[in-house]
Amino acid sequence: MHLTMCCLRFIINATIVHLYNFMNLDLILTKVRACGGRISPVRKAIIHSLLTKDCLVSHANIVTQLKKHHLTPDRSTIFRELRFLTAHNIICKSTIADVDYYEIPHDHHHHLICLHCDKITKVVMKDHIKCTSAHIARKNHFTITGHSLEFYGYCAQCRA
Repeated sequence: MHLTMCCLRFIINATIVHLYNFMNLDLILTKVRACGGRISPVRKAIIHSLLTKDCLVSHANIVTQLKKHHLTPDRSTIFRELRFLTAHNIICKSTIADVDYYEIPHDHHHHLICLHCDKITKVVMKDHIKCTSAHIARKNHFTITGHSLEFYGYCAQCRA
């Protein structure tokens, strides 16, 4: 009985996540059109691959996902698509250890980066950063428009 309930919860949660991603896909495609962009198969596949991940996705991983959709655009096409989506704030770009990563901004979060295996983990820090950044802005008479914060160290597997 317990196993059945766990399986049922997983199926319900997976369905909710799928519906959430589907709704977000429609909203994102609407935003692309509003920015004057067209919905090419490559652009749609890039957005879909970013929606299916919880956090940062590398350029190489995006290429792998495109191949799974039987799409093989050249490097310049992928570059232009990522540049368009980034320029219109549809996706965010982060460069960590000289590698470009992309994600769809669902929520404001930061990252833990393992220096040994390069694993990246999403970290949500509620209001602490907002309070700190507001204090820094006031103290320095500065208007903050954004920030980037990553924590470097070693994950549990690499420490073992």
